[in-house]
Amino acid sequence: MINNSMYNFMVNNTSDYTRDSLTYFGNRISRGELLVLIDKFALYLNKCGIKKGDVVAVCLPNIPDAIIAIYAANKLGAVCNIIHPLTSANNILKTLSETKCRMLFISDFKYFKDIEELKKFNADIVISSISGFMKGFKKLIALFAERKYRSARTGEKYFTECLKEEVVQKQLSSKFNGDELAVLIHSGGTTGVPKTVMLSNRALNASAMYTGEVIGGETERTDGFLMVLPLFHGFGLGVCMHTVLCKNTNAVLVPKFNAKKTVKIIEKENVTFFAGVPAMYAKLMNISKFKSKKIMKKIKFVFTGGDKLKDRLKTQMDNALIEAGSNARMNEGYGLSEAVAVCTLNRLDNEKRLSVGQPLSCIEIAVIDKKGNKLKTGQRGEIAISGPVIMEGYFNDEENTNKAFVFINGKKFVKTGDCGFTDEDGFLYYVDRFKRMIKISGYNVFPSEIENTVLTLTQVRNCAVVTKDTEAGVYFKLIVEPESDKIDLNKLKLTIEKLCQDKLIAYSVPREIEFVKNIPLTSMGKVKINN
Repeated sequence: MINNSMYNFMVNNTSDYTRDSLTYFGNRISRGELLVLIDKFALYLNKCGIKKGDVVAVCLPNIPDAIIAIYAANKLGAVCNIIHPLTSANNILKTLSETKCRMLFISDFKYFKDIEELKKFNADIVISSISGFMKGFKKLIALFAERKYRSARTGEKYFTECLKEEVVQKQLSSKFNGDELAVLIHSGGTTGVPKTVMLSNRALNASAMYTGEVIGGETERTDGFLMVLPLFHGFGLGVCMHTVLCKNTNAVLVPKFNAKKTVKIIEKENVTFFAGVPAMYAKLMNISKFKSKKIMKKIKFVFTGGDKLKDRLKTQMDNALIEAGSNARMNEGYGLSEAVAVCTLNRLDNEKRLSVGQPLSCIEIAVIDKKGNKLKTGQRGEIAISGPVIMEGYFNDEENTNKAFVFINGKKFVKTGDCGFTDEDGFLYYVDRFKRMIKISGYNVFPSEIENTVLTLTQVRNCAVVTKDTEAGVYFKLIVEPESDKIDLNKLKLTIEKLCQDKLIAYSVPREIEFVKNIPLTSMGKVKINN
């Protein structure tokens, strides 16, 4: 069943065409309506000459246009190059050229901001507006905000207009075996160098099937799954879009995360399923309404990944769920774009604190040494992943593709670049990225171990370790974001120093401590400080 196109896999998992599939600022689009929109846009793409194997670029936030475009292109057998909506114009043009894109789907605010550069793209451009699928008063407000874009129009084609075009109605069908490329997503790569990951239909379908198994049986008509993670990331694409739609569940779209506004959407649209990064949950937990019994009691599933979950945040979330009478708990998982983002997961009935869970049923985890030999339980090494979810390789990069894979007992594994170990029950424990590891006097020191130690202090909201390389040697500097601006920083510094001296080896103790109001985060909620 997974050896098909994403589009066909999603359609084959449709059990009720009347159920809501997408909710966008109050506009509810049923499964039947969504499939009609996808078919209409597929016909439009076909009219434009898009065929199997062609590449089209999707540079959009989480709006209906993006989902319709991805599945419509996939129905034709085209490959979607999914680009961060805030990517610079030069980098957009670079990836369009490298991947030989035939079309570009882009938001109006991005297009008109960089219109002179983007017009250099010698192919069709289709523009989307945030207001496109809105209704009522919200649409009027959005249209007013977009008036500057409309006034700049010079004959551009808009997404909603493409759906109204008269096109020749014909049967569009392509044969698939699952091996065909479905999407290109841009990753830091397992070596830390930016790369373009090639994911097949089979990989995305397998991820949807086996992640769906963990979520459980059929969801209810009234359930909503918060889709706030961006589509340009494997987590957002594989879980929040494809898994959710293949569960015949309603995806509640949030184009841009804002904690207060998101809580209002959660309450109004009956969001009961969550997938997000720890930083997102930390911000939500600072909103009193989110922690209310009214919202917490309805929650059925909470999944987090993309960054290490602080034990304190899990405790806070779990306690709020328990107090509200919900059976859900915060389930931490682990994965990477090279394996469609979800590989292991703690489950409500099978969890170990501080681990990132056991592998999904289709996945095998190995911890290996530098020579690719499998290590024993409890030994630290590089995490490697095998299963139908792994990537085909890096686009136009044979050298790094070959470096990314290793064969163990005849099975193909993708190396992650992450350090970890497994226990006797098969639970995986993530330590840190190997590229962050520093060797001092023969000891392997991981900054994450310093950070996790300091984060046990309730006075610390977040922290990050950076390395300083001097003529006298390498040392660590700790950057700390206090929990409150009322905290005595001198006392906190002494507390941190004593804690590190008591809990860490001498080589791991930070030599400098700097306090900041806010530690910068990436769009995926990871600390944005270079080591």
